[in-house]
Amino acid sequence: MNLSEVKIYPRVYNIIETVDSRFTTGGEIKVCHVNDNSLLVAVGSGLAFILDKEEAKQIKVESR
Repeated sequence: MNLSEVKIYPRVYNIIETVDSRFTTGGEIKVCHVNDNSLLVAVGSGLAFILDKEEAKQIKVESR
């Protein structure tokens, strides 16, 4: 699934494909909050990003 399709949070997902240099294929991402236009995601400890839905479409994930 694409990260933009995520509806359940908080949850940790494995990244299986990305063109976003902020994230690593094979890594983990925790979705902390979702609204109509954006997602708040955490990577590691203390690092978080707000992604709009267009950015999130570029990241393929699977539930862990």
